[in-house]
Amino acid sequence: MKSVKAEQSQESPQAQGQPPAGEAYNKAFEVLVEKADHPMVGFIAYGLYKYSKREWVMAHIEQYGLAPSPNEYDNYAQSQTGTTMEGYRAQARQAVQEFVGVVVDDARPKIREEALRGSFWRGVWQSLVAAIIFALGLAIILFIAAYNGASLPITFSIPAGPSQEVAAR
Repeated sequence: MKSVKAEQSQESPQAQGQPPAGEAYNKAFEVLVEKADHPMVGFIAYGLYKYSKREWVMAHIEQYGLAPSPNEYDNYAQSQTGTTMEGYRAQARQAVQEFVGVVVDDARPKIREEALRGSFWRGVWQSLVAAIIFALGLAIILFIAAYNGASLPITFSIPAGPSQEVAAR
């Protein structure tokens, strides 16, 4: 049985994430995906790059009647400047933002309905349970304090109302 290391050493350079020896290598994937703000934006940007490259190939075939040569492919790859790559990323970000907006707009009525359905009584029950738990906790603390001999300096006085003043005269 071969070890994983032995199998990896026998794999092609492409399978190991390396360009073939002596061949030109286009780093569009690394530039667009691995250096992206978010992988999804990077993958969409890379898809836009490949779409643009496909359009270029199709236009070349239509104009010259044959596919581009390896040298022409290299020239195309070199023509993809940092500004061009940033343009693909910007288009990808815009596409993601638009998609998220559509998803949120579609889900908004359902979210609102779920938020409003029964929320009043659910809130009343939550408040009631919280008040009971608080009162029980306070009663336990006071019971423990009284059991340990602590006295609280609490006095209750009832103010004299109008009826008591009349009786005193």
